[in-house]
Amino acid sequence: MERLFALLVGLSVVCITAVGHAVPRLVYQGTAGCPGDAEFVAAVRARGGNVVLDAAATDEIEVVIERAGDDYRGTARVRTAGQSSSAREVRSAACAEVADGLALVSALASRSGSLPEAARADAPEPAAADPSSAAVPKREAPPAPATRVQPAPAPSTRLHTVGQFHDETLTVASGKLGVRNDTALTLEAGALFGIVPGAVVPRFDLTLARTNFITTPDGAGHIIGSILRTRWTVFSPTEYRHSDWSARLFAFKASIGGCSQLVYDLSGFVLLACGEIGAGVAQVTTKDPNGHTTKDETLGLGTVAVELDARYNLGRFFHVGLTAGGEIWAGQIKAHAGDGSQIFRTNLLGAYAVAGIGMHFW
Repeated sequence: MERLFALLVGLSVVCITAVGHAVPRLVYQGTAGCPGDAEFVAAVRARGGNVVLDAAATDEIEVVIERAGDDYRGTARVRTAGQSSSAREVRSAACAEVADGLALVSALASRSGSLPEAARADAPEPAAADPSSAAVPKREAPPAPATRVQPAPAPSTRLHTVGQFHDETLTVASGKLGVRNDTALTLEAGALFGIVPGAVVPRFDLTLARTNFITTPDGAGHIIGSILRTRWTVFSPTEYRHSDWSARLFAFKASIGGCSQLVYDLSGFVLLACGEIGAGVAQVTTKDPNGHTTKDETLGLGTVAVELDARYNLGRFFHVGLTAGGEIWAGQIKAHAGDGSQIFRTNLLGAYAVAGIGMHFW
């Protein structure tokens, strides 16, 4: 009779244990390069736990591993009767280490029905650890916070171009993609050489440039396509004399163009290679030796230019600029005295250099 009673008590203990510790279902999601769900189940069982895939169960352990910047971030939660526990997190530069740490957490949770109080670890326990000793986490040091906040990478101010001359694919980590632009307005003054032989023509430029770029979750900046630019140029009224006759030249033009970055730092040096086409008007006024106007005409003006455009950004809003290039004037502009002698005529090709200051916003 005593033996029968002991046997019944033993069977009762076994049944209660089996009911209290039903095998939970594993819901696993791992990013590319991480162990698959079957490998993860094997890792849990190697640590003394037990989980099943694709089976009905009252308890559920959810494990998710994803990319977080240069690291891998893994979380584990236990769901019982429609309620979810707080997440336990593991981070590491290697996905295998994250998976090992979460396998240990899942093994402990599958046996106890809940996550251990101090489950987070930056480095997982060794795979060959004794399951019986792993049931109680060691507390040789004070427990770390449950969640470690990874600081966002500081955005880089150095930009690189993608997709300017052909289609390109840019691989980015998960997160937010910032779409921005750098708009620069520059006022410069200088001179045009060679268009009028032996003369220097004062030149004033107002340039508006817009650079569209994106910032990836890792903080890198990329210029999308070409840099667009608009320029308005005034050639200051300049008088040229021949004998007692004089001619005054005044011109204005508007140009559009595009640039490619050689160097582009939002907080430092910028160097662009640019090309533009322009159209405008030139006014030529001819006077005789007595100062009477003998001819006053307005002519069309067309130009093509290439240049190097440099600027240095002084902080977030201001910059200084220096531009040098060559310019072609389509057609000739001429002025003649009353006797038919030439006062001046323009050449096809000239060069220019201007410098100034400006503002930029990004």
